[in-house]
Amino acid sequence: MFSFKLSLRALVIAAAFISVTNAQHYYGGDGPIPLYVDSTKVLIKFDPDIPFLDLGEILDAIPRITSVIENEEAIDNFIVCSLQVSTGYYQFLDSLNSVYGILFSEPYYVLNDGTPIMVGQTICIGFNGSVSAIQADSIADAFGITIDTAILSNVYIMKNTPASGYGVLELANILYDLPQTSFSHPDFGLRPTLTAYKAFDFYHSRQPHLKKVIGQFNVASVWDFAGTSDSVIVSVIDDGLIQHEDLPLARILQGADIKDGDKNPYPFVSDAHGMATAGIIAASHTIDSIAGLNQNTGVISMDRFVKILPVRLFQGGEGMGLSDMAKGITWAWKNGAAILSNS
Repeated sequence: MFSFKLSLRALVIAAAFISVTNAQHYYGGDGPIPLYVDSTKVLIKFDPDIPFLDLGEILDAIPRITSVIENEEAIDNFIVCSLQVSTGYYQFLDSLNSVYGILFSEPYYVLNDGTPIMVGQTICIGFNGSVSAIQADSIADAFGITIDTAILSNVYIMKNTPASGYGVLELANILYDLPQTSFSHPDFGLRPTLTAYKAFDFYHSRQPHLKKVIGQFNVASVWDFAGTSDSVIVSVIDDGLIQHEDLPLARILQGADIKDGDKNPYPFVSDAHGMATAGIIAASHTIDSIAGLNQNTGVISMDRFVKILPVRLFQGGEGMGLSDMAKGITWAWKNGAAILSNS
C-alpha cells in the first residue's frame, strides 16, 4: 500500500506541471472541452465545521466582493459573489483561501457561448475494471480527498478537501491522467428548468383512446387495454410526490429523497412538477379512488394500476449536481423500477 501511494504522488507531481498551463478545460467523452472564466464572479464555500460564523461579516470584510448573487446554479453549498475588479483574479482566489471561515474558493466557469457551468466540491470519477474498492480508497487518500458515494462498480463521487491543495477542476484533470482512470470530471451544477403543466397537442382530438371524459365515456380508452396488473413499478424522478385523491397511498412505494438524504420524497411548498408527472402516469379519478369526492374533479392517467416509486432530486429554484441525477437513477433501478420518468 505504501509503494502504491508513492507512485501516485509521483504522478501528482508530473500531472500538476501539465495542468498549470492547461487547466481551463475538462475531459468529456470526445476529449478536452474548453472552459472560460467570468472574472466578475467567484464561488465561495464557508466552512460548515466552524460554529457561529457571521457570513455577512466575513464578506463585508473583503472589499472586492460587492454582493451575493441569488438564484445561481451553485451546488455543494457554494454561493456566487460578484466582484468589483476583475484583474488579478487568481491571486484574489488564493487570498480567499486564507480567510478565516472560507473553506473553498473556485472560479466561475462558462462555456464558449457564455452558459454558466459551475463546479462544486465533488468529482465524478470512473476507474477501469482492475481497480478494486480498496485501491480506489487508496487513490482518494493519496490525493487528500474522500469518497462520498459509490454510484456503480468502479464509479465514484469523490469530495475535494483543503488537504488536496487543488481546485476541483485541476484535481479532476490530474485524476484523469492516472492510468487507472476511465473518466474524471467535476460534478457540474445546474438548475432544472420546469416546463408548463399544460401543453398544446394538435392531435388531441384524434386521441380519444387516451382519455375518458366525465359524463361522456369513450367506447374504448387506454384503461380498457392497459390491464389491471399492479406489478409494474414506475419511478418518477422529479421534485417530489405525496398522495392525493387521485393517487392513493396504496400505490405509492417507499421512495427516496436524494436532495435531503432521507426516505421522505415530499415536494417543497411550491413544487408540483413531480405531482403533475405522476398524475399523467398513474392518477385514478376520484370516483375510482376515494369515494364521496366530487366526480367532476380529478384527472385520468395512462394506467391507474401501476405503482409509483418517487425519487426527489431537487427543490424548485435551486441547483443540483449531475451526480444527484446519477444517484437517483441508480437508486430507482436498484429498487425495482421497470420504467423511469425523468421529465
